[in-house]
Amino acid sequence: AGSSRWIVSPDGALDGLPLEALGPGEGTQGDRLLAAVEITYVPSFSAWRQLARAPALRGGRAVVLGDPVYPGEAVASRGTRGLGRLAFSGDEARSAAAKFDPGSTTVLLRETATLSALQEALAPVRSPIRLLHLACHASSDFERPRLSSLILAGGEAWSLDAILHAHVPAELVVLSACE
Repeated sequence: AGSSRWIVSPDGALDGLPLEALGPGEGTQGDRLLAAVEITYVPSFSAWRQLARAPALRGGRAVVLGDPVYPGEAVASRGTRGLGRLAFSGDEARSAAAKFDPGSTTVLLRETATLSALQEALAPVRSPIRLLHLACHASSDFERPRLSSLILAGGEAWSLDAILHAHVPAELVVLSACE
């Protein structure tokens, strides 16, 4: 209590508990916890300590992708085979890009968030990438994991197998995907 920032490393059943959704206690007034506290989730405190000591990503090049256009997204809803639009993933991508010089940042949003545009941005002939940030849908194949993929604009799939064989010259890769 009294802290405006929490670093949380949940384990077991707590891993799926969204702490930011918690409301005020019974008999109290106030907003949800998210309104009062910044919550950062980390895989472990040792990883967080190591990242906290690492130098900030300043300068260099960034490639960010978000809010791809999906076939039929306007009519997609929960429980259908269509993929719904991820409008906030565009905001997420723009926020990540804002940390870098616009002249050295490739931003792939909506129709431009294609596999070919991403592969071109990752081409090894260009300078190394400090940040690769991908915010899109994903597809998981639990029986054949290498067929799991990121779903980009137009429904194009970048399979785990293809990703493993790609040369991704990035210092930090952030994947923000949902199925």
